[in-house]
Amino acid sequence: METKTNIRFEWQRAKPLDLSFKALDNLYNWSSENYKDAPSAYRMLGLPVRQINSNRYATASLLLNDNRLSGDEGLSGLRALVNALLVQPDALCWLDLSRNRLTDVTDELFLFPNLRTLYLHDNAVTSVCVAGKLRRLPALRTLTLQNNPVASVHDYRVTVIRLLPRLASLDFVRVTDDERTRLASATVEKALKSNKIYVL
Repeated sequence: METKTNIRFEWQRAKPLDLSFKALDNLYNWSSENYKDAPSAYRMLGLPVRQINSNRYATASLLLNDNRLSGDEGLSGLRALVNALLVQPDALCWLDLSRNRLTDVTDELFLFPNLRTLYLHDNAVTSVCVAGKLRRLPALRTLTLQNNPVASVHDYRVTVIRLLPRLASLDFVRVTDDERTRLASATVEKALKSNKIYVL
């Protein structure tokens, strides 16, 4: 597992790098040479600072929402993309993957130990096991999974909170102390006690 990195305050507050609405169906095909793949400036009212010597951006936030990333391999190539775009890739702390067609998360996501905010709403995630996998992100505090099939599962919210006890916000709603003390389904509780959170 990667180790946490000190993130410069100005990078945390910098504008996100916006690669949304690019019709990306995979991350390997992204190219800075292709005009249509270039980061957008209009939604964020500008771009983060770009370092001349490295041609990379000084930000800790990346928007990949409203693309065509799909399936359980839709995040393949994420680390290479972030390495190519950000001055300090390990500093990534906000990643927006909403409104794609993702069904799962891959190990590449866990290469970002400082990831605090992850938007996965409006995808095709069907299993609460995704939340179990996200336990590998120690800094994660804000998560969205709403408008995925998994959100209609019985006890969805309580289950996700039990699997990710450090969450401060789920689906844009603050996690309360009362929710933290509620028990999830017997299956989840048994899996938590046996530490078999990936095979619910």
